[in-house]
Amino acid sequence: MIWSEPLSRLSKKYALSDNGLRKMCKKYDVPIPKNGYWSKLKFNKPVKPEKLPPFKMEKDEIEIFIRDEGSTVNLDASPETLLVREIKADPKAPVTVPEELAKPHFLIKETKRHWADVKKHKNDYNYGKSIPHLSIHVQNEHRPRSLRFFDTLIKLLEHRGHKVIARGHETLAVIGEIETKISLREASNRVYRTERNWTTSDLVPNGKLIFKAGKYSWDKEWRDNKTLLESMLAKIVARLELDAKKEAEWREKSRLAEVQRAEEQRIRREKEAIRKAEQEKFDLLLKQAERFDKAQKIRALVSAARVKALDDGQISQKSKEWIDWALEKADCYDPLCDTKDDILDMEV
Repeated sequence: MIWSEPLSRLSKKYALSDNGLRKMCKKYDVPIPKNGYWSKLKFNKPVKPEKLPPFKMEKDEIEIFIRDEGSTVNLDASPETLLVREIKADPKAPVTVPEELAKPHFLIKETKRHWADVKKHKNDYNYGKSIPHLSIHVQNEHRPRSLRFFDTLIKLLEHRGHKVIARGHETLAVIGEIETKISLREASNRVYRTERNWTTSDLVPNGKLIFKAGKYSWDKEWRDNKTLLESMLAKIVARLELDAKKEAEWREKSRLAEVQRAEEQRIRREKEAIRKAEQEKFDLLLKQAERFDKAQKIRALVSAARVKALDDGQISQKSKEWIDWALEKADCYDPLCDTKDDILDMEV
């Protein structure tokens, strides 16, 4: 099939882009016609298709699907591309930034009130700036556009079941349990100048807006270029949702790993407790064996002393007292004579 029609023509028949077909051929070692093949074929010049190498798959077939009539969906499209299409295809989704603010979100109103309050207290160094507001840092002439953009973004996120909150100096897009820091600022150009034989530079705002989402390794920026930010709303929301999903999956994976670590630690502690208890019982057994052996030795000594005393004649009172005392000490030392616990009934 690959050698019968160009990839661009095949992509119109099957639910894959020409690049998707190319990747599939590379994956399964299917040779692709080189440049000039179709031109030679058109003008009846001799061509020789390359042979298909032996299959390395479990089953000798590759499945691709016929494209539905009128469909532009490619099965090899990225999740972000598919999500952007889904957002744009929703007729109720507010993906167009209006020319004028209409029914602005309360955070837009609070931000305007914050700016007015800051202007009112600009000479008050103790002013606390306590009004919650959106993270927007642009020149005054770009504030109306920034507010319209942010207002539409918030409404689109809320339409998708999410929300935006202002906490302290941060603005957060809340998707599920994931909070992503978002902000809007104006880009700047570095302009160099010379003062008193010294070269210095200033950052001069250029009117182009930059929207940033996330922080650290998760951050992503969208900038005004040939395409303005207003036309990137669907892409921004799609990326926010996918990153939030990735973060949620990472957190769940970390939670499960922590649960597994805790379980492994519990099992190790139980095994260690069993080992320690067993060692303590064995140590006690050794001590009891030593006590028993010494008690037996004491009794053997007493017996020998009695025999010697009898050989010498009658046992004296002093010897009797010593024998009774020694036997009492042997009984005290003998674990089998311990009245507190029966050695044979020890807990296993």
